[in-house]
Amino acid sequence: MTSQRAAYASVGAPVLVQASPRFGPILSALFPDYQVTPPPGPIDLELRDLGAGQTGVHDDTGAYRYGSLAEALTHFELGLAQMLADRVGSPLLHAGGVTAVGGALLLPGESGSGKSSLTAGLAAVGYPVLADDAVILDAELPGVRPFKRLLKVHDAARRALNLGDGEPILEAISTDATFYRPESLGSRWAPGAAVQYVIFPERRTGVAPDLRPERPGEGVRQLMGLVLQGGGTPAHLFDALTRITDRARFFRLSFDDSGDAVRHLRRALRLRAEAVE
Repeated sequence: MTSQRAAYASVGAPVLVQASPRFGPILSALFPDYQVTPPPGPIDLELRDLGAGQTGVHDDTGAYRYGSLAEALTHFELGLAQMLADRVGSPLLHAGGVTAVGGALLLPGESGSGKSSLTAGLAAVGYPVLADDAVILDAELPGVRPFKRLLKVHDAARRALNLGDGEPILEAISTDATFYRPESLGSRWAPGAAVQYVIFPERRTGVAPDLRPERPGEGVRQLMGLVLQGGGTPAHLFDALTRITDRARFFRLSFDDSGDAVRHLRRALRLRAEAVE
């Protein structure tokens, strides 16, 4: 069967993708901006079924072989996000995010910090989604642009947030996580937005939710360590992050239970919205 050509187009020029036939429906479900009628041009990123349970990813750095589709998709997703960021000459930040109180609320953090579960929890109470794992920074906006990939919620967080079933076609990707469209959670995708809040999630066992201020300078330095690609020299990156977060308020959120943390954040945001009004 012929491989499927497609394009992912959200910001800048589209990234042209080629996938083995059985992967086409998965990519179409996982990435909302995945278009199966691409413009002509050379392929940027390829997902190949190599047989015998092996999956290959071919990008601008070479060809890679993985023993599981989940591992290959992690590589594919990061490559796609990095290429989109390169298209607009912007850094890629390891962060989830929603829009709230007139701007973007970013949740930057490493894998396991709780950013994805908090993003899903906020989506489930109506906050529009920017991304749950990576956002594209834009010093010209200044602010952030979304990277649209379905929200991935691990089982423990799904139970804590009391979320229902996810997308059936994506069940084969992970044995311990579920994927959700924002619409299935009562939310929607958000456009780019200026940054209003930067909240660093910090998952800690046995701790009640605690939201405390972070100094802006320290916050920007922490963001520098979470940039996945781009930004130029450290001085240039620091300057860009400072411009992007110029009007943002920085916080750190310690928590154990995702549901409790989302309720805590909602109360804080309601109080902020009332103060603004």
